[in-house]
Amino acid sequence: MKLHRILICLSLLASNTFAELPQLSREELAAVQVTPSAERDAAVIYMREMSFYLSRMASRCRKELKMPASELSEPEQSLWGQTNYRYSAAAVRYDGKRAMYPDAFTQYQTNLDKYGVAQEKAYADADALLKPKKSRVQICNQFFTDSQTGRFDITPGHPHYEVLEGLARELFDPRQK
Repeated sequence: MKLHRILICLSLLASNTFAELPQLSREELAAVQVTPSAERDAAVIYMREMSFYLSRMASRCRKELKMPASELSEPEQSLWGQTNYRYSAAAVRYDGKRAMYPDAFTQYQTNLDKYGVAQEKAYADADALLKPKKSRVQICNQFFTDSQTGRFDITPGHPHYEVLEGLARELFDPRQK
């Protein structure tokens, strides 16, 4: 489980997405204050769970369709992470600022716990979707189609779009206002 988290982070770090997007300096980010809300918290949880869900679905569907396993991380989860990086980064920054941990160890432990809960829920959701043996192939084929066409991406029609867009403007790219 820990290795999986590390691989996800490394796949994001390896992408060129970071260099293309405007970033706040540490000082600018430290000066930003966040206003917690239930909607923001729900959007942050959604971003955590979706990353794990995509990884689990891709892994299970590759086995189901007898496709070769991916070497480092699931490409579908990595692509989603790159495409939605702006929102993921803003969600992580919001979560860190909202919690205001007393020390780095507490922050690290709390984050591990949060991601563990998100992973468990996402894996349970993916496993439940793939439980009926009759429709697994169809579900998996649809999953890969949806992943390739960007159906899982955060777009203006997405239920969390407005909240995530607001967080991104506030915590990721406020110079773009």
